[in-house]
Amino acid sequence: MLAIDQVLWLLALLVLSVLGRPWSRLLLGGLASQGALVSAPVGLFVFHFLYWLGLFPGWIPNGWGYAWAVLGVFAVLSFVLGGWRPKPASSAPTSPSGPPEIAGRLWRVGLLILVGAYALGVGLRALNPDVLGTEKPMDLALLNGVVRSAAYPPADPWFAGEPINYYYLGYSMAGALVHLSGTPPAVAYNLYLATLFALALLAAAAVGYDLAALLGGTARARRIGATVSAVVGIVGGNLFVLEAIFTDEYRGKPGFWEGLGWNASRVIQSSDANGLTDYTINEFPAFSFILGDLHPHVMALPFALVALNVAVRWIAVWWGRAAAWSSYPASALSGLLLGGLYGLNAWDLPTFAVLALGGAVCGHALGTAPRRWRALLAHAGLALLVGALAWLPFFLHFRPISTALSLVTVRSQANDFLLVFGLTGFLLLAGAWALCWDAGLGARWAAAALTVGAGALILVGRGEIVFGLMPVLALVGLVAIVRRDGPGITGFAWIGFVAVGLMVAVEVVAVRDFFGPPYARMNTVFKLHYQVWLLLAGLAGPAVVTVLARVRAPASVAASLARLGFLGVTVVLGMVALAYPFAAMRAKAEASTATGTLDGLAFVRQTLPDDWTAAEWLRDQAPQDAVVLEAPGKPYSDESRIGVWTGIPTVIGWDQHEELWRGNDAPRIRQRVADAERFYTAGDPAASLQVVRRYGVTYVFAGSVEARKYGPGVHAYLRSFLTPVFKRGGAEVYAVPPAP
Repeated sequence: MLAIDQVLWLLALLVLSVLGRPWSRLLLGGLASQGALVSAPVGLFVFHFLYWLGLFPGWIPNGWGYAWAVLGVFAVLSFVLGGWRPKPASSAPTSPSGPPEIAGRLWRVGLLILVGAYALGVGLRALNPDVLGTEKPMDLALLNGVVRSAAYPPADPWFAGEPINYYYLGYSMAGALVHLSGTPPAVAYNLYLATLFALALLAAAAVGYDLAALLGGTARARRIGATVSAVVGIVGGNLFVLEAIFTDEYRGKPGFWEGLGWNASRVIQSSDANGLTDYTINEFPAFSFILGDLHPHVMALPFALVALNVAVRWIAVWWGRAAAWSSYPASALSGLLLGGLYGLNAWDLPTFAVLALGGAVCGHALGTAPRRWRALLAHAGLALLVGALAWLPFFLHFRPISTALSLVTVRSQANDFLLVFGLTGFLLLAGAWALCWDAGLGARWAAAALTVGAGALILVGRGEIVFGLMPVLALVGLVAIVRRDGPGITGFAWIGFVAVGLMVAVEVVAVRDFFGPPYARMNTVFKLHYQVWLLLAGLAGPAVVTVLARVRAPASVAASLARLGFLGVTVVLGMVALAYPFAAMRAKAEASTATGTLDGLAFVRQTLPDDWTAAEWLRDQAPQDAVVLEAPGKPYSDESRIGVWTGIPTVIGWDQHEELWRGNDAPRIRQRVADAERFYTAGDPAASLQVVRRYGVTYVFAGSVEARKYGPGVHAYLRSFLTPVFKRGGAEVYAVPPAP
């Protein structure tokens, strides 16, 4: 059965990739790839938009029939769009796209990569399938919640009566594939992770391919650029392996949690005699896929990379010639993608909107096109308008978790920082140096002074990386100023400038959230550094081909040494980065309780058969408007499992996470926790009934967690005033009688 699930899921992806081809061509037309590598993520994105939007009126209930109807509509729209060919968006000198047959071959290669990467992802998930630990239960709860919801906004499985107030579009995408393929959510959890891996790999390759082409790369150079960007960005790790090699702290600790597997994501930290003063999260895609959390920042990965490629296109279009009227649909589709990032992972919208729209401004200001600022404003305005209106239902129902900023008081040390961004930072600097080298002696001296100044300022600044980043920011900006001979150079400089700017930003300000010191900037560093990783990955491949192109036939001993030095450092750091996924995946697989399956809840059937059977009964028998009461759960625990396993709304789940999502509702959340506790412990049936009727509870659950928390007598107490409707071992489900 699981093999059938894998095949049906893959078939759904391939269908969406075929139907997505006209849309990806429209979105990225004029670039070398013509969107051929990203037809799968673009197809999934547009299909899901139609699926998501149609659920708000509530006219057709969510389910497999609805998903297939939407697929039919999407197929018709794709067929119509496929018959329309807009005029080229840019002039020939800045548009490296080749004949259609080249894009066709590239698309077929993309399909092969999609299938191969998906198969690899499935194999890796089979080694580590458990939806257990960290925040995986939360992720499955939200996935089950969107799958079960008949209409949108989807119901919160941990806060009955309220919609999900979180970035739920990624879960909704997975839910659409669940209904389309008929895959159980517990299996879909792992299949979607494998899907995201494949889509992200393709999207990263597309950025490397197109930017390398804009930099004048040959067909071979484009392939190298695509490969390096994909491997560095999605497969490789950071340089924390060096810490494990050269220090005693992690030597001899092969386990994932104790060794380099987990700790590679917790590199930038500071402490004093009193303990931690700064704790940050330093995730990167390879770690995310090995860990297996289905979080918004992971689910947004391929679409953020497509948005990065959109930024490359906007730069190219506005460099060579102001966009024609026929390119307004492409601008509208760009806006749809950028607006959707807010519901996928709200942190991504500002960054990638600035990349695209700011990139267009840079390209137009530095390029050869006649200045048509009104036309640029019209295209940018259309993109913003479409992004706002298309996703308006999400904006209306979502309350931002935080809108305040605070100043940072403890900053990153250079040695920790370089373990995170050592490889991609080196490639960025090498690429910038290579581009400056061709600009003349003055530019070379300026680049040398800025590089030396970066190191000197770090020493003067007590090792804080922020002082060294400022000259690097200036160096990347220098590239755009001294090299105005192509959109690829402007694109490289602009993306690098934004990446370094984000690095500087997290050393100055942080978004104020639920956490206080030493975790005050934890999420800000986490989310913005994740974006930086993607931007630098997109530049990594083009940087390699740029450097090699400029020292391909060295005319001096110095040039030969520069070539050898660059290749040597790149290969060594690359090997260190690639050592991480092999070591971490092995350690994670050894820690797994169930391997050889893709069912994320297989371990539950083995360890908690009574609870699981009762949950299955609820999932199959409870009506659409059912509300369940179970024991309130603590974060990162095995509690609140009915909401996790079924998606049925429960009175309260993990209280900390609900407070994270609903900060202004903290009193109501705590009241629900207190009421749920009182229900099981009141000793007075009348008082307990008052609780369940307050929240419209239809079923009460008592299983292993309730017996552990409230004692073995909990079942006898509940039977004194409720009617058991299902019993299996130590798990019972009770129906709540209607109010008299």
